[in-house]
Amino acid sequence: SGQRIAVNDHSSPDREHGRGVVHAAWSPDSQFFVYTTTSSGGHSAWHFETFVFVRSLSRFYQLDQFVGGSIVDSEFSLFDRSGFHGRRMKSDGRHEDFEVQLSEIQWKQRPNQSLEPTAGRLENYKGEIRK
Repeated sequence: SGQRIAVNDHSSPDREHGRGVVHAAWSPDSQFFVYTTTSSGGHSAWHFETFVFVRSLSRFYQLDQFVGGSIVDSEFSLFDRSGFHGRRMKSDGRHEDFEVQLSEIQWKQRPNQSLEPTAGRLENYKGEIRK
């Protein structure tokens, strides 16, 4: 197996609950690791918070904050070098498919949305990003 490059902990403070990974994949150019999560407590079952590890910045970001709506489907596809195809809910409640090039997002513009890699684990997932 490869070298560990980051770990992100999605457990609750009491370590009894948290978010579990549903779907995860590297972008074709290996610059972005994308994964969708669901709440282990069943909260907001319609919302699959989606995170991206940006290799060049060594940080995790919540993708929902950059795509104009909450991601509502755990499945996504990655294409071209850094293309992401998913489904989101707009502010008016409509669901729609969308595509974005992860390499074109201004990740540094939203520093409060970044998450430092931390020690810990992800439920239902080894929690380590290896390449």
